[in-house]
Amino acid sequence: STTETSGGPTSATQDPQGLVIDTAAPFNVCGDRWARSFDNMAYNHQKFTHWETRHSSHTPQFAGVGHGSQPALIDVRLPMAMMTTDGNPAVGTYDAPCIHNSDIPGIFGLKSFEENGAVLDIAQNKLYLLGEGDYDLMSCFPPGTKCFELQRSATGHLVLPSGRYKDVEAAQELILNRMNAV
Repeated sequence: STTETSGGPTSATQDPQGLVIDTAAPFNVCGDRWARSFDNMAYNHQKFTHWETRHSSHTPQFAGVGHGSQPALIDVRLPMAMMTTDGNPAVGTYDAPCIHNSDIPGIFGLKSFEENGAVLDIAQNKLYLLGEGDYDLMSCFPPGTKCFELQRSATGHLVLPSGRYKDVEAAQELILNRMNAV
């Protein structure tokens, strides 16, 4: 099997060309060298729009990616071409602040997950972008599945509240009392 890169087909042992799924990143971000390389891949097909840049209306600082804290002076919009698991084409755009002189790959951050109604299935390595309408996800899972409410931290990260000792003790006591009452 082959994978397309900006230099043409290569072996499938190379990393796939695309966005890195990062639920720890509150926002999308990319490096300008990655953005240019990705745009060159799209440009070869000429059906897809060339990348757009604009000076950022604000200059966000990014830390934890690359070296130290780096400003993103421009925003980019890149064309995306994807295939769904049932073989249908899907096109879209990737908008992100772009860090100058950086190889940071395109990061698909938490805000994009939220805006696209995304469900990430780690066990099957699948990303679902939900269509319009209501759904009951729990009805699709096998018996014994547990669902946990996540909360946002002040930094925008998702947190699994796991220090709820008082609540767990109260719930366990209530269950025990109900069992003793029967």
